[in-house]
Amino acid sequence: MGRCHTETAVVAGVPHNPAGCGTIAANAAWVSLTSAVFTGIDLYNTLEVNLPNIVYDSAQFVSGAQVTVTVELWRLPCGLLFTADRVVAQFVDTCAAAAPVTTLYYPYATELNGSSGWWFGMTIGNPTAATGTALITVYEADGDIGTYTTPTIDAFGLFVSSGAGLLGLLTPNAANTGTLGDSVAHAVVVTNFGSAGGFGMMGNGSDSTGYTAYGNSVTWTY
Repeated sequence: MGRCHTETAVVAGVPHNPAGCGTIAANAAWVSLTSAVFTGIDLYNTLEVNLPNIVYDSAQFVSGAQVTVTVELWRLPCGLLFTADRVVAQFVDTCAAAAPVTTLYYPYATELNGSSGWWFGMTIGNPTAATGTALITVYEADGDIGTYTTPTIDAFGLFVSSGAGLLGLLTPNAANTGTLGDSVAHAVVVTNFGSAGGFGMMGNGSDSTGYTAYGNSVTWTY
């Protein structure tokens, strides 16, 4: 049985206010699970909790069972000032599958701005029954980088772009020192619809060449 993380919480303010102990808002609320901060204790304070690993016997749980942690804040001799519950896990039979990813590598592209007299073009094919998008990252030989996420590519559909068209869509990396599009390059495409295929092509009006983009099961590291 698996354990999948959830982001649910039940919070209860406790107005236990003996004389001189101050006031805790009855609607005290814990806002953010990911920051592990309980807010709403009062106007000035928050409470951060670092939870250790939980060891459990899966035989003791059924699907839907939850693991809940209760945090209490006491001020002696005044009593309980604040309490909140956090659901840190929910047991399930099967965790949701990760989205399938395919990486395609386009090893060579002429200058996207066409300054050398050669044009470039590329395709990204989606042979699956699911729609999805592709993240295109262009790495130029002079160090400049640009990225672009395609619109939705239909099931069994195709994305086609010329180099000049792609250049107009790319977002330059903030660390670029040159002009995007003025240098030869290679490209990495990461799709989220699983199996994918692609083709790169280039020509100068009299000569042309092309290649099939090849896949890699993991994202290329740069």
